[in-house]
Amino acid sequence: AEQRAKEAEERRIKAEEEERRRKEEAAAAAEQARLDAEPVVRREVRSLSRPEQLRFARALYRLMQAPNGPGTSEYARIAGYHGWPGDLATGATGLCAHRRESFPGWHRAYQMEMENALREADKQLGNDGRIGFPYWDCMYAPSINGEVVPKVIRDYFSDMPRDLIDPSNSSSEQFEDRGFSRINDDEEILSLLERYNVRTNADNALTTSQHGAAASTATGSNDDVESPHNYVHVACGYPMTTTSYAAFYPAFFLHHCNVDRLYEAYLRAHPDSQSEFQRYNSREYNTELRPFVNKNTGDIYKHADLFDAAHLGYAYDSLPKQPRSRLREAPDYALFRGLDLGLEVFKDQAYLIHVFVVPKDAENFEVPLVRCPRDEHEYYGGSSSIFGGRGDNGGCENCRSKT
Repeated sequence: AEQRAKEAEERRIKAEEEERRRKEEAAAAAEQARLDAEPVVRREVRSLSRPEQLRFARALYRLMQAPNGPGTSEYARIAGYHGWPGDLATGATGLCAHRRESFPGWHRAYQMEMENALREADKQLGNDGRIGFPYWDCMYAPSINGEVVPKVIRDYFSDMPRDLIDPSNSSSEQFEDRGFSRINDDEEILSLLERYNVRTNADNALTTSQHGAAASTATGSNDDVESPHNYVHVACGYPMTTTSYAAFYPAFFLHHCNVDRLYEAYLRAHPDSQSEFQRYNSREYNTELRPFVNKNTGDIYKHADLFDAAHLGYAYDSLPKQPRSRLREAPDYALFRGLDLGLEVFKDQAYLIHVFVVPKDAENFEVPLVRCPRDEHEYYGGSSSIFGGRGDNGGCENCRSKT
């Protein structure tokens, strides 16, 4: 009888322990679900504390680990969607959206894909996954704490990590050789950003009234969110200057997070943007934004899913302020007919175009042999930049046809 009583007591204690453990696990799961439902906050990477920067860098480095050989990391999978090698799961290429109204929406879904992967990597490192992807605000604050390119990127990703790409793929030979070694120094990037008037370009995007004109460079006005995006890519240097490989450099996603921030500011200032897109460009509005899947529905994202950042699970610590309305002098456009600029040599590279307006009777004029002529030059007319190009090395058909 004593033995039976002892065994019954042991069963009772075991049952109580199991019930207590079950309640604790349920409470922990409920708390995690509550936290996951709250938007993560995206903040300026150069303004993060050092421990916060290191947490971000470690999670990013974790994403770059290739457990099954070169080119098999989560980071490589996502980076490849932008150009080379495409979606390895389906074989699809030419996925990225540039020079059309889908530009901010496709890249918004793309940024969330990387942010969600970063949060999973953070959990694998023993943290809670409550980490928003930081942004790099080189449009409005090109230098913070003496940094242009974030120091955490310079310190921990100055060289391309081993096994990030598959060297057996012949189309990546040049990228494998160069890696991240040709990123410009801070002085050069700062000079170019100032030269391009990137802040003014971003302000102009915020005041463009029609969503179709503000979303991309398709209309040719340069008063859109894609134009300052292009200038930053060009200012950074290789591989940021090529659509095929740009996303493999970590500052790419910091930059695109800031582009999304600019777009979010635009949407707040122009609440009719979604209805405009749907009304005036319904075909593109209803296009699936492959390969990105809405984890809540299991469906491929469409533009209708992407106009509410809080609903998507993130928020920004601050947004660019809407610039004051002001009269702007109408620009002068010059059309040069029948000129062969020889752009085929650039293939899928980015390039700068500098225009000089020279009187026919000017004597001994020579184009200045400097990378970035100054406005003070007597005959200097202006500049533009092209991000991406006509190459077929993983580039998208839209980029090739519109360049």
